[in-house]
Amino acid sequence: MKNLIYIILLATIVFVACSNDNEEVRTLRVRSVDLSDLNIRRGIDTVAVEFNNLKRRELVDRFFTVGNLAAFNPILYDSLELQFNGGHLTYTFPQNRVKYKILSSYTYRNDTLFITKTDGSSFFVAIGTPEHLYRRKSLIRFPLTQEKDTAFALDEVLSLERSLQIARDISNRDFKEPTDTIAWCNILYNIE
Repeated sequence: MKNLIYIILLATIVFVACSNDNEEVRTLRVRSVDLSDLNIRRGIDTVAVEFNNLKRRELVDRFFTVGNLAAFNPILYDSLELQFNGGHLTYTFPQNRVKYKILSSYTYRNDTLFITKTDGSSFFVAIGTPEHLYRRKSLIRFPLTQEKDTAFALDEVLSLERSLQIARDISNRDFKEPTDTIAWCNILYNIE
């Protein structure tokens, strides 16, 4: 009888160990940063010029650094990791200088990936499809006063109209002087 229990226990362990061999584990991280959507508007022009079609990081560094403070953070999502294993996702992400890890089921809704938290709520992971995932961050720079500029990051997609609205709301200026310059960049952190 004792041998039968050992055989059943051994068979169960082998069965469980072999059942996971067919599931492919896919690990994704931020592998590239797309800076191609750098736009600049100067003076009373009603059209913004797309300026960074060569995807040069130096231009983004130059336009979004005020004094010694840089709004652009190229390693913002470097510790972000997604590991797909069957119907589960292990999501590792930084928050307030601490690394967190969630292992749970996941869903795609409206081209957005969510992981299910222990309370059943959805937690945002990335934008896109299973074939192409990314995170987005936008930068904006504009004159705060005649002598001082400001630059910061946002979690929304910027356009000429939205950038002007933000700049007007914060600085209480109309941005019609020939020297007024507004720059913005919608950055994609590609997860591959």
